Amino acid sequence: MHKQSTLLLPVCGRSTRFNGTRPKWLLTHPNKNCMLREAIRGINTENIKNIIIVANKEHIDKYNVVMDVIVGQFSDIDIPTSYILMDSTESQVETVSRSIEIAELDGPIIIKDCDNQFVSNANFSSDIGVCVINLGQTTLINPSNKSYVRFDPLTGHAKITEKIVSSDIFCCGLYYFNSSCDFLRFKRDSLFISDVINNMLINNKTMSINHASCYMDWGTLEDWFLYISRMDTIYCDIDGVLIENSGSYSGTPRGSGLPILDNIGLINDKYRSGATIILTTSRATENKNDTIKELNSHGIMYHRIIFDLPHSHRTIINDFAATNPFPSCSAINIQRNSNSLGDFL
Repeated sequence: MHKQSTLLLPVCGRSTRFNGTRPKWLLTHPNKNCMLREAIRGINTENIKNIIIVANKEHIDKYNVVMDVIVGQFSDIDIPTSYILMDSTESQVETVSRSIEIAELDGPIIIKDCDNQFVSNANFSSDIGVCVINLGQTTLINPSNKSYVRFDPLTGHAKITEKIVSSDIFCCGLYYFNSSCDFLRFKRDSLFISDVINNMLINNKTMSINHASCYMDWGTLEDWFLYISRMDTIYCDIDGVLIENSGSYSGTPRGSGLPILDNIGLINDKYRSGATIILTTSRATENKNDTIKELNSHGIMYHRIIFDLPHSHRTIINDFAATNPFPSCSAINIQRNSNSLGDFL
């Protein structure tokens, strides 16, 4: 088990792969936190004694960022969180090195990238620790952007190769150093964290790896938009879409309509993948309990229901911007009681 460590979140880069938006770590996650806060969701924080956000002063000034608000997003994990502001740096190694010196750190540190998320219960007991993912566990990533752990079967020694696919496991964005002083000692002219690690391995430092899971890559704007597209807010009518139409004046009494199984399956899949499902209906709020009972009997998954809507045309209006690109909303019309929702959604 690793010692009580300082978690460094370095975000001093120029964010050049996110042109036209504010710096990537400030982008709003669908759950309303910034990307940076979500980047550490899923990692083991049991042995983290404090968190330091290392931000680019130019970005903070340009976008009028209130850092105390950012820090406040970490309050739910009950770990003291602070921040350091510095000028933009040329590499993550430079950012980390300057952070160690400014904060006068002398113990273990953990470095976490801001542009990905994964699940890890890592507790390292070596000089160096890295979290890795097997390529076979991922989809839609650019392998050439990663660093890879390669083991020499003859010597048993390990090496990390940067931007070269040398094995089937890549470093997914969390690095542990048992000594921040060792980080400074072995950084030399390194541009990448992997360079520092290799310098330490050459000098007989030990390294352990942790196989993480549930990896989400946010390295480019396209990656980010693809991720948040899975977390759409879907407004879905009940009668005629999920349950065959019924009503007060029809031959099918309310509550006795048959489930439209294909459409229910699709909505449930969207729910499981992270979408927010809001059911809409003209049914009256006074019939809420009966409606909920009916939905539950058909296994329909949802987050909320809007009752009492007029039985009339509906229009969705939403804004778009660089961080929520056009089109930011859409509409689907299907024939009543049709199981064809999958042709459009």
